[in-house]
Amino acid sequence: MNSIADFLKKPQTILFIIGLFFVFTIGGIVTYNSAALLREGDYIFNAVNKKHSLGQYKPDDLVELAELGAPGKHIRITAYSRLKSLMESAADDGVNLKILSAYRSYREQQSLHAYYETNYEGADRFSAEAGHSEHQLGAAIDFGSADQNTNLRQSFANTAEGLWLSGNAWRYGFVLSYPDGKEDVTGYMYEPWHFRFIGVEASDRFRTSGLSLLEYLNLAPQYFDKESLRGELIQVRGSVEVYFVTGNGYKRHIPSPEVFYSYRNEWDRIIFVDPDTSNEIPETKLIRLNADEKVFFTNEDGVKSWISSADEFNKSGYDWGSVSLVNKTEFDFYKIVEDEAAGLNQESSSSANGMNVSSESVLLEVPFAAQAPFGNWEDPRQQNGCEEASAIMAMKWVNRDTILPLDSAMNSIIEISEYEQRVYGEYRDTSAADTISRIFNDHFEYYKVRLAKNIRAKDIIRELKSGNLVVVPANGQKLKNPFFTLPGPIEHMLVIIGYDSKTGEFITNDPGTRHGKNFRYKSQVLEDALQDYPTGFHEPIENINKVMIVVER
Repeated sequence: MNSIADFLKKPQTILFIIGLFFVFTIGGIVTYNSAALLREGDYIFNAVNKKHSLGQYKPDDLVELAELGAPGKHIRITAYSRLKSLMESAADDGVNLKILSAYRSYREQQSLHAYYETNYEGADRFSAEAGHSEHQLGAAIDFGSADQNTNLRQSFANTAEGLWLSGNAWRYGFVLSYPDGKEDVTGYMYEPWHFRFIGVEASDRFRTSGLSLLEYLNLAPQYFDKESLRGELIQVRGSVEVYFVTGNGYKRHIPSPEVFYSYRNEWDRIIFVDPDTSNEIPETKLIRLNADEKVFFTNEDGVKSWISSADEFNKSGYDWGSVSLVNKTEFDFYKIVEDEAAGLNQESSSSANGMNVSSESVLLEVPFAAQAPFGNWEDPRQQNGCEEASAIMAMKWVNRDTILPLDSAMNSIIEISEYEQRVYGEYRDTSAADTISRIFNDHFEYYKVRLAKNIRAKDIIRELKSGNLVVVPANGQKLKNPFFTLPGPIEHMLVIIGYDSKTGEFITNDPGTRHGKNFRYKSQVLEDALQDYPTGFHEPIENINKVMIVVER
């Protein structure tokens, strides 16, 4: 079998790779590289510092701040209304805030940093390299006061403006990025004028954490998740090795062109990344052939060793989430150690059902789609499509289909909604019982679905550990999802795909936001939010009934 290195030595391949390198690197159309591993295009909760880069990312929703006294300056629309409220409240308190700097492009930051480096000693303490500045997020503001002698100086902290921001900015979702005494963590000196928008709920939690913003973002997976490169082909610049980053966030080496093509990969799908980006993604060492229950450990020499039992797996500290399903071409590429013990015992047989499970935690492999896959919330079928989207995800899991294209999800949501309207006269709010009978039974003609009543969190965990998928109706306002349009939907439905015992969190596919993939809710929060609702359209909810839809294979 030809190695991938031999394959890449062919003249036509080299020319092709050079062409790709030119397009992606010289042409500058890579919008992230990243050591940043940006989150699904939102970036509001992305950690940006001297290590984590935004590449040449540019927000696509910038709005001008002329109305706020800063013509020619911009911020993302996500933060605009909060910034406006902040400045209006400050003015009401007699504090006249100035906006000195907001969004800066990659090139603007490049020029500014070069100037500081040329003219100031120790510029790296207060100026970021291009791609490494929070200003490039379009979510950071440098504030100033009428006293220009204090602007961009640490004495700003003692002005009326600095004191007001210190006590009140968090109420509007803005927090201090570079606090006093944290330069060893943030890499930058104390900047009492530099505030960044992370949303009201996040800033409320942050202010009591005692952490710098960088520390907080790295420790708060509900706000920052390194998942943007998942499901992507990557290649480190200067290397011939190609990897696939799995849906679980691990990178798997593609050992040969044969394997590359067996997955129907295309060379022009490869994303070039920096070495530090690649190093941050853990390598997959565990593979399983399709739905086979046998798990193998692969070493650097391409030899696979059979892990003899789930007990051995767990005691060794392996992560079930890192087990990669591979096709026969890739599986056969790795040589096997002949004298290993026979397969996994019954303790781990559930892994054959697409479930990664330890003795305490479980995660089902379920593809995700938001109820408005392309953000068209004006369409009432999508705006009210949480039940339909949840059922679609569940049926994909039933059929062991791990791929759910956005256009397919949108068409299915519309199709089911129109079916419900045509047959039952309503599609907008569908109770748990009617979701089973109308969508699962009638539309999908699937019957291994049941309704469980008077449930608690422990009942959901039990079903998940039994290998079943759970769909729940809930009061979306009680979930307090920071990505919901406030105040959130009262009638909402979502899919529970796992439970993390270490953090006490349910892992969900929440269709109410495009950030809903693997979204985590604390166990008590989700249990408190459980609430069935009557079929109709915003019909009054007279009783709190906590139920779940259990989907079996």
